[in-house]
Amino acid sequence: SSGEFIAGTTNGLVSFFPDKLKDIIYPPMAQLTNIYINDNLTGFIANPQHTKKISLSHSQNTFSFDFAPIAFQHAAESTFEYRLDGYDKNWISSGTARRTRYSRIPPGIYTFKLRAIDANGRISPYNKTLDIEISKAFWQTHLARIITAVLFLSLAWLVVKWYLQRKIREHKLEFEKLQAVEKERTRIALDMHDDLGGGLSRIKFLSQSIQLKTNEQISIADDVNKIAQYSDEMVDKMGEIVWALNEKNDSLADLLAFTRAYAVEFLYSNNIGCDFIMPPVVPEIFISGEIRRNIFLSVKEALHNIFKHAAATQVTVEIEFRKKLKITIHDNGKGIDFNHIRRFGNGLNNIQERIKSIGGKARIKNDKGALIQLEVPL
Repeated sequence: SSGEFIAGTTNGLVSFFPDKLKDIIYPPMAQLTNIYINDNLTGFIANPQHTKKISLSHSQNTFSFDFAPIAFQHAAESTFEYRLDGYDKNWISSGTARRTRYSRIPPGIYTFKLRAIDANGRISPYNKTLDIEISKAFWQTHLARIITAVLFLSLAWLVVKWYLQRKIREHKLEFEKLQAVEKERTRIALDMHDDLGGGLSRIKFLSQSIQLKTNEQISIADDVNKIAQYSDEMVDKMGEIVWALNEKNDSLADLLAFTRAYAVEFLYSNNIGCDFIMPPVVPEIFISGEIRRNIFLSVKEALHNIFKHAAATQVTVEIEFRKKLKITIHDNGKGIDFNHIRRFGNGLNNIQERIKSIGGKARIKNDKGALIQLEVPL
């Protein structure tokens, strides 16, 4: 018949029809020709068609593929579809392009699938699969997350601890301030009672005595002089109390100026020479009213002891300050008889107790006269 061909074979003569073979196409095979990592030609995978799996680091998250068909006929008309399982939801047609690229793929396990489609649009059963594993960076692992969480909680705990300790310190300081105010009020009340109250009582007694002596026409000159003396002492003590209370005087410079003025005036008024030595520059250091008062009264007590008991003609007061304020009071008198100290022992005890109460030390000894050293931390 028309279009029939006859060919001889080992089995005899056979007939076939070439026109019927035009629609028969053998399925093409999909193959990978190149695999590139991070678009680096030096990072390609050798023999990609026989590679079943590749393992990449977290930084190797961009890769591309070149592919081609293996076909005996109509190879140029073959097209491709591909899908990256775990990333692509559907198959993607490449059309006539023979390349695809994936960029910045997150860590995970994927499977790249490539299939060929013949000239008649039929999907070839000979596809190519490639398993791809992209590892996580350390900071993306569960261990890193646990460490980060622990560090965050530790930091939060430290912040909360610091905040609570700060609040506790603030409350403690506030409480200490209240205690200091209460202590200062108590001290002022005692000073007023001891110094001013005692002076007023003596003046009252002398006033009554004057009235009796006036009625009996007895001389009252001594009593009047004593009243004047007590009044002067009360005025001085009142001035010292007001000076200690004034916050404007809470400085080392003011303490030394006030002490120097009193020492020079007191000693000169009692015919005792005074040499007051201090550095030309005084550092700006805060000193509370209580500390100022205790230091001043200690110096005052020492000067009064010199006037009453030392029989001195010259007194040297020297001021030094580094980490501590050091006040040295040295007279040229007869010194202290430590075997018979009862007559002015209270004064020396008062000096030591006052300086000790503000964290300092008082040293008393003989050195060609009496020498008293007061040391108070600044």
